[in-house]
Amino acid sequence: MGDLAGSDIVGLLLEQLPHPVAIVDTDMRYIACNARWFSDYRLASTEVVGRSHYDVFPEIGERWKQEHALAQSGETVSGGIEPFERSDGSLDWVKWKLVPWHRATGAIGGIILFTELVTEPMDATKADVLAAELDLLIEAANQHAIFLLDRNGCVRAWNAGAQRMFGWSADDINGRHHALLFAPGQASGP
Repeated sequence: MGDLAGSDIVGLLLEQLPHPVAIVDTDMRYIACNARWFSDYRLASTEVVGRSHYDVFPEIGERWKQEHALAQSGETVSGGIEPFERSDGSLDWVKWKLVPWHRATGAIGGIILFTELVTEPMDATKADVLAAELDLLIEAANQHAIFLLDRNGCVRAWNAGAQRMFGWSADDINGRHHALLFAPGQASGP
């Protein structure tokens, strides 16, 4: 467990922090987490300690694994608000910071994961306002073809410039895979 986890002071500090915090060792195995970590990430406390962070969150991508490796090498690393698509299909918005912790010998013992879920504020009103602003921006840029794709490559937004360029109306293309736009004989619309 290391000389960090056994400390009663560390446990007390963890529980006083207002955001989810976890401590992992150099193998990314959990040493300790505060109650907020379990509640915000919808985990049972028996699911985590001693397990690999990547087993608990198999959906973590390579970019975040690289950030973890940087922190394990001694760098403090942080990120702005980023989407975190969960295995169950839900989407969390997370702000995070990774800080290496050191053993009494001075060797890196692992990292502390400081996170903040901002999913709630992004859900209702803010998400609606952002979507409306994005729609206005896309429509205003009618001299340029702009379209947005979802994670599966299906068109989710389409402006007048894209209609002019490809010949497809938004009603014709929304929800359809973008490969259709580049199929032989289809570039000029339906």
